[in-house]
Amino acid sequence: MIDLGLFSGRRIAVMGLARSGLAAARALIAGGAEVLAWDDGQAGREAATKAGVPLTDLNTADLTGVAALVLSPGIPHTFPAPNPVAARAKAAGVPIIGDVELLKRARPDAFYLGITGTNGKSTTTALTGHILASAGRRIQVGGNLGTPVLTFEPLGADGVYVLEMSSYQLELTPSLGFDAAALLNITPDHLDRHGGMDGYIAAKRLAFRPHPTSRFDKLSVRSDVSPHPEPLEARGESDLGVSPHPEPVEGRGETERLPVAIVGIDDEPCRRMAEALEAEGGRRVVRISAERPVPGGVSAPDGILIDDTDGGRVAVLDLRDCPALPGRHNWQNACAAYALAHAAGVAASTIAAAMRSFPGLTHRQQQVATIAGVRFVNDSKATNADAAAKALGCYGAIHWILGGKPKEGGLDGLDAFMPRVREAFLIGEATEDFARWLAARGVKHRRCGTIDVATREAFAAAKADKGPERVVLLSPACASFDQFPNFEVRGEAFMAAVRALADIHPGQEAAGR
Repeated sequence: MIDLGLFSGRRIAVMGLARSGLAAARALIAGGAEVLAWDDGQAGREAATKAGVPLTDLNTADLTGVAALVLSPGIPHTFPAPNPVAARAKAAGVPIIGDVELLKRARPDAFYLGITGTNGKSTTTALTGHILASAGRRIQVGGNLGTPVLTFEPLGADGVYVLEMSSYQLELTPSLGFDAAALLNITPDHLDRHGGMDGYIAAKRLAFRPHPTSRFDKLSVRSDVSPHPEPLEARGESDLGVSPHPEPVEGRGETERLPVAIVGIDDEPCRRMAEALEAEGGRRVVRISAERPVPGGVSAPDGILIDDTDGGRVAVLDLRDCPALPGRHNWQNACAAYALAHAAGVAASTIAAAMRSFPGLTHRQQQVATIAGVRFVNDSKATNADAAAKALGCYGAIHWILGGKPKEGGLDGLDAFMPRVREAFLIGEATEDFARWLAARGVKHRRCGTIDVATREAFAAAKADKGPERVVLLSPACASFDQFPNFEVRGEAFMAAVRALADIHPGQEAAGR
């Protein structure tokens, strides 16, 4: 657990008591803070009580003297409407921050690597951690990936925190300037939480905040941390001892090592951001691409990872020899992980060896089993169409399980992959909308309702298929919240259904990683 003794005697509110919020409350209590903890859900309150965290209803509590509100990233504080507790904190001038902000304040001397983007964050984060671990570095890996950062081991200047950062988390971490950060891609997602595409892009750009040791002595912690262009009124010094607006350091100049901004340029919003960051200065911009060579950057347009960061166009490795990194989207992930590890001082040969041994990530094109010649792939993490496209592009003769709680745009952009789909098996709330979309494109489909039914019917159809490569692919292109609490539970349900099929067909290769 991270020692938060620097908050001893401070009055800190914690709203949202799932994994990260509960870890924050426990760490703050252990550090001597007076904690006011609350969750609007009964399950969260019960978990807190079981963990010995006292509860205070923040909907009615007196917020006088509260130094900060630690808000769960899933709770809105701006769009589409602020949570009532967040609104109360803003009205009282209480800074709203997240658990990563507490980590940075407690362990400021460690080396920080950040990964964000619409898709590919988790794979890139895990791959980067795997590379650094293979290099013998002291690391901790987590954030949006699942491990609450305040449960990390404390690291000093010789340690590296590898953090997956969602747009929500970036908005709540005003003091974190990464030593190196990667933005993989931007496609429409979470638009309701950011007031539209411009707000979403602005949130992602926060990964490249000025590095606190190179440009500013102080970075803002303010009670309205929205990245949106509307002007924010200054609120004076906060009780955490930092100003709400950064102040330039007189006469300091640049540090010896500039922070590194790694930006994927395979989509237009990211290309524009790379240009803007370079024009702004104060950091080294490294462009990456899985589609085209990048002078001065890292690329893999043909599956060969090329490092041109020093102008030498060095062929590092053939990514097609990395079984856990199939497809062009994973080549982009590999380029980002290479650039991050390079920024942390890892040799190219070590990076290449680690990429070959990378085992992959659960729920991200996870190879679950092969039964009666049919391969089962768990891509439950594909919660939007763009993520599903990555998996659809990797296989032929696909028996596709999809559906759930639909996101804005539905299946738009997936037309080019439909010739690969032998049949689609629909589940969840999106069934009728997706059925109409598939019918309009002549794709055979059936309504299955639940994931166990879809898995059985997809297997039966795949067995009857005479194609050389038969795949049952769960790549839902939807959120899971209509039937499951998260994509992990949805993926586990799929794997359980596959195991049930393996029991019926003994002697087959089963049980993935």
